[in-house]
Amino acid sequence: MTAGWHRPIFHDKDFLDYEGTAMYVDPSGRCKDETSWAVVKMLHGVLYLTDVGAARGHG
Repeated sequence: MTAGWHRPIFHDKDFLDYEGTAMYVDPSGRCKDETSWAVVKMLHGVLYLTDVGAARGHG
């Protein structure tokens, strides 16, 4: 197997909307660490992590 980018074997032309979205935020404690978040979406029982991040608190 060669390293690098590969394209999918099949790509459906129809797109479906996600059936649900959940976001979790872990707040920073008294601005001593980072506030982090994760966004997960669901389609047909499969969970997709669509965003994750963190930011330093301002205090």
